[in-house]
Amino acid sequence: MAAAEEMVFATHGAKAQEVVARALAAPVSLAADQVREVSPGRSQAGEVWSPQLLPYQSWEGGAARAGQVDGDADGDLLAAGSLGMGVDDDARARLLAMAARQKGVGGAAAVDVPDEQDAPAVSVQREEAGYALVGFDLRALARASGAQSGLAVVLPSFVDGVPVVRIAPGAFARRLVRGVGVDVRVVPDTVQRIGAGAFSALPGRHIHLGAGVRAGGAQACDLSGVTPPLERRTYSVSGENEHYQAQDGSLLSADGRMLLFCAPPYEERYALPDGVETIGETAFAQGCEPPHVVSAPACLQHVRAKQWDAALWMCPAGCDGARRLRRRGVRVCGPDAIEADGCWFDCRDGAALLVAGPQPPKSASKRFASVAARARAAAASDEGVAVDAKQAAARAEANDCGGLVSGGRLGPVGQGPSAAVLAQPQVAETLALPAQVRGAELTRIAPSALPYAPKTLIIPASVREVGDGNACRGTKRLVLPEGLERVGAHSFCSRTLEGPVALPKSLRSVGEGSFEFSVCRLACSGVEVHVPAD
Repeated sequence: MAAAEEMVFATHGAKAQEVVARALAAPVSLAADQVREVSPGRSQAGEVWSPQLLPYQSWEGGAARAGQVDGDADGDLLAAGSLGMGVDDDARARLLAMAARQKGVGGAAAVDVPDEQDAPAVSVQREEAGYALVGFDLRALARASGAQSGLAVVLPSFVDGVPVVRIAPGAFARRLVRGVGVDVRVVPDTVQRIGAGAFSALPGRHIHLGAGVRAGGAQACDLSGVTPPLERRTYSVSGENEHYQAQDGSLLSADGRMLLFCAPPYEERYALPDGVETIGETAFAQGCEPPHVVSAPACLQHVRAKQWDAALWMCPAGCDGARRLRRRGVRVCGPDAIEADGCWFDCRDGAALLVAGPQPPKSASKRFASVAARARAAAASDEGVAVDAKQAAARAEANDCGGLVSGGRLGPVGQGPSAAVLAQPQVAETLALPAQVRGAELTRIAPSALPYAPKTLIIPASVREVGDGNACRGTKRLVLPEGLERVGAHSFCSRTLEGPVALPKSLRSVGEGSFEFSVCRLACSGVEVHVPAD
């Protein structure tokens, strides 16, 4: 039990740096009888199988016993099937134990279930360089500590004097960590490799990497996909680590050229760290609002993560990454782009280009989720006073809506947040693009600049071309000017356009998929046509 108290304990509001210093000052060392040692799977005679698969064991004669499958227990069909039916590990163990005690039930298939409370919470596997951590029952250790949130988790450094050098991908399986709130997770200096996705199910706000980590693996982060949900995640790295560094909670390679994780939450306008050349596939967290505008350094070359493809990327001239982003349909502009009324314009050679229009309003589900998150935070931060979640949500939504709901003031707070949450925030219903932007004539609308547009969209007579992908979802009334010559593919296809839409005489080309389900009037002949889905 003393070892469990060293691995999992309450932080009592201490800062992450203090918890990390305490953990590194006294590394956790476990005895051989405090862990469950498993053996790697080996194929039987006549079998050919991949080493990544769980070992095959015959079910005849009770040879396969529940809870005794080597490796990651997530591969156990019995455990996976039970979880799928809503039966957790504790309930499954009780049911199996009950069946084993009943005479005449199960026969030879009856299983001998060990006492789950006495079973070690840490599972390891012996390797050539040391031990690999393959299982960490955080739920059991949290119960032993007497707390379920605000915990610090310190991974063991040694087992019977042998260092722990690797963390397996399934060491923190969802069934082992769900429901436990972790403030700080400390990876000791002995660990050299971390399996890909090892921390994906971990509800940890801060992760510290020790000095020995040289292969961290891709660690995808979904703030809303873990239990309990997270509002942030940050990293810190030992000053002696030669492979990684941390900047403002973000994780980068030691030379600063590769961004491995960008610490959320993100502001509406986000600037990437200077010197970043490559952005990893899991660098951007999910489950939170992405930025609307991203400022990139001139040295940026590759952006492998795609979670921010809907944002506007501001890239200096000559940036190789900008060319690759444009190739996959991301909106890109220069660092001198001009913002006006929620729209962004790029001015080049005396002409202006619309690169991004106003942001679409949040859906009802996203508004409800954000309000609920703020309500939970308000209730948790209230000192000694029980705050009703509905009241906190109503206050939060009142701030977003300016205190107005459907033209009237919010009612008493105790009435709940439903009306406030479902009320659509006030947004502009008309977008009239300017003919000139700081003396430059607006001549083009870039591809995908207007995936969304307000109910009424007015395009000025100076515009000659509308690029591909300007769907203008949300638009009902569209005004196209005389002088417009080309409309790209899949544009103005909101399916809600009120017709007939007047197509000017100057229009020479309309791409496929545009004006879908709309009635259009050809100004050159006066003929009205209905555009089908194909």
